Amino acid sequence: MSAWNKDIEEYAHSRNKEPAKVQGILQRDGWDESNYKSSMKKALFEWLDQWYTLSIKNLPTPATALRRNPVIRSENYRRVTRLPHGWSVLTYLSEGVYYTQVLNKGQHYAEINSTKEDADLMHTQLVKKVLHDQN
Repeated sequence: MSAWNKDIEEYAHSRNKEPAKVQGILQRDGWDESNYKSSMKKALFEWLDQWYTLSIKNLPTPATALRRNPVIRSENYRRVTRLPHGWSVLTYLSEGVYYTQVLNKGQHYAEINSTKEDADLMHTQLVKKVLHDQN
């Protein structure tokens, strides 16, 4: 058995890979059996580890009719109403919670809501209250 075949067998056995597939990967990506020396074993193993680490085989499988990819949501929500005399009402989403603040050179009031609808309602009520208090 040549050093090439022996090292491929050793790599495949130690990483639970099929030797024929490992050899196919190496040959397809430019490794040549006739130029291989046993002193290249470390470089060969490192290269194969990197190939398997970066391989498309490690990407998640795509959605099918029977299975859906997990939903990763990155919601952004921000609503600002600027009022006369430097007042503003700010509503935003942070870590799944809606915060509404009344601001004028610093925070004057804050409210926490769990749903967007409640936060929008609170935002509107605070805008009306600030406008009413200014009159």
